[in-house]
Amino acid sequence: TPTALHFLGNYCLELNKDSKAEAVYQHFISKYPNHELVVSAKGALGQIKIRRGDEQGAEAIYQKIRTEYANHPRLPEVIADAGIRYYQRARTEQRLGRTGYADYYRKAIGIWESVIRDFPQSPGAAQACYHSAVVYGQELREYKQAFQCYQRVAESWPDYEYAWHAQFSVGEYYQ
Repeated sequence: TPTALHFLGNYCLELNKDSKAEAVYQHFISKYPNHELVVSAKGALGQIKIRRGDEQGAEAIYQKIRTEYANHPRLPEVIADAGIRYYQRARTEQRLGRTGYADYYRKAIGIWESVIRDFPQSPGAAQACYHSAVVYGQELREYKQAFQCYQRVAESWPDYEYAWHAQFSVGEYYQ
């Protein structure tokens, strides 16, 4: 079934079996071009490019996705997932002691900011703002920006699952 095939691609992606995931997603896209999960499969191909270091290729994929699927309900999630992949890339680079890892954190934040700006009513906007706060505070040590993001989560999305933590963090920054 299409859903099972998409699940297999996601499973391979999470196991870092990028070549296998890429083949599964390509097959899924060609066999089920009108399926609701095609946008997610295409986004996963962008994630693979990010992990491989092909940032231009990833950017081209995400620009095409934004154009072709401008009104798709999964678009904010797909875009935000690219931010997660850049965040993971930053963590890897940092763990390996490579310089320039902060650039990947900033790319992740830039993507999340685009989700907040372009899809403010989507559930992904709250998550993107929260992720930005965490990265600003814990990874980049830019506490003013972290505070602003936590405050925005607490005020704009009080029902978000981590709004309680955002409220707690705002209080911590006041101390």
